[in-house]
This record gives sequence, structure tokens and C-alpha cells, in this order.
Amino acid sequence: MLYALFVLKFVVAVATVLITTAIAERINPRLAGIIAGLPQGSAIGLFFFGLEQGPEFAAKSAVFVLAGMLAVQAGVYCYYQVSKRTRKHGLVLSLAGSLLGYLAAAFALRPIEFTIVTAPLALLLSLFIFTYLFKEIRNTKISQRIRLTPQVLAFRAALAGAIVLAVTEAAYTVGSEWAGLFSAFGITTWPTLLIVHHAYGGKQTHPIIKNLPIGLGGMLVYCLTVYFAYQAMGVYAGTSAAIGTTLAYLGLYTLAKKKWNWLP
Repeated sequence: MLYALFVLKFVVAVATVLITTAIAERINPRLAGIIAGLPQGSAIGLFFFGLEQGPEFAAKSAVFVLAGMLAVQAGVYCYYQVSKRTRKHGLVLSLAGSLLGYLAAAFALRPIEFTIVTAPLALLLSLFIFTYLFKEIRNTKISQRIRLTPQVLAFRAALAGAIVLAVTEAAYTVGSEWAGLFSAFGITTWPTLLIVHHAYGGKQTHPIIKNLPIGLGGMLVYCLTVYFAYQAMGVYAGTSAAIGTTLAYLGLYTLAKKKWNWLP
């Protein structure tokens, strides 16, 4: 079961990174940012937790994922601040700053006993805070795109795969208390930022970062549904319900955005 979980998470993460970066390049970085925040690796992990450890275990794990999203946003915010201020070695410094920010936030969150009430409230509050912190970023598009040669795609897939391997190995070695927070690590978010940064520079990652909290709203909805639906409906029906509520959230947000243009 663990092998199947790893393979599926690896394949989905790499494919998602390739698709998300292509969307950022050829359609809209704003859409890429929303997709990067949606539940992907975490959703797969919760699904397999439910099959292997039972619905109750997966439901409790969903609370840790919600708490972990606070650390993810802290790390992404650090990436934004460093990439905005550096030119030489900007990619390496941005990555180092974001990882330090993520680990510092995870360390601060670790002693807190989050519940199904406090974790969603904390994440919801953080979504408003980081949306405000990113408000100055403009939703610009990439004008001069590079060619997606087999070599470019291979490099991007290798980078995404290496990050998935590193995070998965870390989750196995740091112990159960840290594993819950590491399970929320953005295994598709960071590779997407690094690939776009490497190809186009740090400023082109900012529209993706700006819209990440919108996607994380979908993560909030997904994990809440998992918490209640897995125990009431089972893993398969609960996963279907979680996907449905996440899509409904995206649909409602899109409609609200058209009606109230002031929404991010």
C-alpha cells in the first residue's frame, strides 16, 4: 500500500507540476496559482490513509494538513519577499528563504493541539492575511515563452520528482509529530515556482503566489469534507464528496468574482 501511495503521489505530482507550469506560461499565471493551491498530493495521502489506517485516522490527518497550510503560506511569502529583493543567485536564495520560513512556521505550529474547529479557523484567517499581503502583486502574463522541448520537460519532471522524493523521505524520518505537518508540504507548489523562476525570473512567480490563497480555500473545503464524510460515508464516497465540494467552491468563487470584481 505504501508503495502504491508513493508511486501515485509521484506520478500525480510530476504531472501536475508540468501542467501547472504550462498553464502559467501559455494561459494565465493566476489560474496556475489557484491550481497550485488545490489539494493534490495531500488528497492522495488522505485517500490512502483512509484505506490503510481507516477513515477515522484519515479524518484526524486532515486536521494536520489544514494546520500545515499555515506553514506553506509562510514559506511562499518568504519566497516572494526574497525573490523581490534579489537578482544574483535569486533562485537559490528564494528557495532557501522559503524553506527556512516553512520550517520556522512548522516548528512554531508543532506544539499547538489543533482541532477540527481551530485548524480551519486559523487557516481561514491566514488566507485573508496573506491575500492582503499579496495585494500589491499584479496579475501579469508571461509574454516571451520558451520552447517546451523534450529536454526542458525532462528537466522539469526531474526537478519535481526530486522534491517529491526528498519530502517523502523527510516525512518518514522525522517522526510522527512532524510527519503530519510535512504531509502538507506543497510538493507541487515549490517545483512550479522554481521552474517558472528558472525560466523567466523571480518576478514571474509573483502572480502565481498572489493567487495561491484562493486555491488553498479549496484545500480547506476538501479537508473539512474529508473529516466529516470519511467517517459517515466511507473512503470512496467521502473522496467523491470532497472532490465535489472543492469543485463547488471553485464554481462559487468564479461566480462571485464576476459579480464582485474587487475579489482577488
